[in-house]
Amino acid sequence: MSLRSIQLAAVVTLLFTMGAGCISIGGGTTTAAPMGMFRSSDKAETWTQINSYPTSAGVKSLSGVQVSRFFFDPSDQNALYMGTRGQGLYYSYDKGDTWRFADSLGQRFITTLAVDPQNKCVIYAADQTLHMFKSTDCSRSWTQIYSDVRSDVWVVALSVDTKNRRIYAALRSGELMMSADAGASWQLIHRFRTQLSYMVVDPKNPDRVYVASPTGGMARSDDAGETWISLAEGLDKYNDAKTFYRMILHPTEADTLYWVSKYGILKSEDAGETWENLNVITAPGSVTVYAFALNPKNPNEIYYVGSVIGNGVARSSLYKTLDGGNKWLSKKVPSSALPVYMAVNPADGNQVYLGYMAVPKAQ
Repeated sequence: MSLRSIQLAAVVTLLFTMGAGCISIGGGTTTAAPMGMFRSSDKAETWTQINSYPTSAGVKSLSGVQVSRFFFDPSDQNALYMGTRGQGLYYSYDKGDTWRFADSLGQRFITTLAVDPQNKCVIYAADQTLHMFKSTDCSRSWTQIYSDVRSDVWVVALSVDTKNRRIYAALRSGELMMSADAGASWQLIHRFRTQLSYMVVDPKNPDRVYVASPTGGMARSDDAGETWISLAEGLDKYNDAKTFYRMILHPTEADTLYWVSKYGILKSEDAGETWENLNVITAPGSVTVYAFALNPKNPNEIYYVGSVIGNGVARSSLYKTLDGGNKWLSKKVPSSALPVYMAVNPADGNQVYLGYMAVPKAQ
């Protein structure tokens, strides 16, 4: 294995496993570049940092916040939630113009969050110490609804189905749990023989659930988690495609999804059974892609950020296509920190959001 491959593997491990505080390899992190969240109102042509945080002591900046993920409310696209890496949960009701802090959650590493699709004030969140929380008053207060004492186990994903409002929780250790009573009780519905990195319930088919492993590919259930189909074999012909970074369901086309991995970006039109390359500019394996997004109003508009990471530095470029991948444009990114998450506002396809964390230093 080359030195760059070893460094990249270390970065990937830190991105998905490290907890609160600064993330470091060897000598710490590079923190000079602004982090937090940026927003474009013109399809990633220009960017504005949206880190305004009003407090009783005045307006503060969140440019030092390291983003883990962010989440839109499916019923209120003005509502946006930003999970951080050991700095708590922030939320905005004005598309990110200003932010509020979820005080009762404290300075936690927020790994995942889900909003009830039928009640925007009911929100579920989890941290990296295997605690799950619930708010019934639009983030003003939170109650712990699940706790576990096992070390190195945490909830990697929460998802609420759009029909029955069942809550699914995927644990890093391989367990998939479900609650049918709004989080009051939980049942184990499957134990995978591998770790999990991600899980999502298909909003167009509430009985369909996908899970992803850090290095073992993915699996699908079409009966609410009772039985499972391994989809790993279809990824075998693509080198390093089982090393998972992101998975995105197509917003309008049933059975269509995108798989972002160490290999690059793949697309499936048959619910993960077979795959083909997304026709991107960058060659497979030449850049690392953590930030990937589609415009829900026009899925032919696709965005991704390719980064080359090494020696505590990330060199990144943003690529976008307006025609499904036939032609691509290359754009500058707004910060030299590490771009780790991207999304397009479901209600306004002009608005693109990009979240950053510090670049881990190499050994």
